[in-house]
Amino acid sequence: AWEEFIELYRAVIMRMARARGMQEADAQDLTQQVFLSVYQAVERWTPQSAETRFRNWLSKITRNAILKALSRVPHD
Repeated sequence: AWEEFIELYRAVIMRMARARGMQEADAQDLTQQVFLSVYQAVERWTPQSAETRFRNWLSKITRNAILKALSRVPHD
């Protein structure tokens, strides 16, 4: 099931990261970080409404990881 999850969502996470201006390698690293976060937290996730659907939850984790990664990047 985990391999299916990765196959389904890798492109989605990568697309979100690239759309925010991340380089390919950084987007790949971020994708791995998101998968690790999901793995560590998925047992605590419970859908309570349309806003807490799994895809919304995953998007929130991804957005937070992107913002965190971009805030660490030194600006010229």
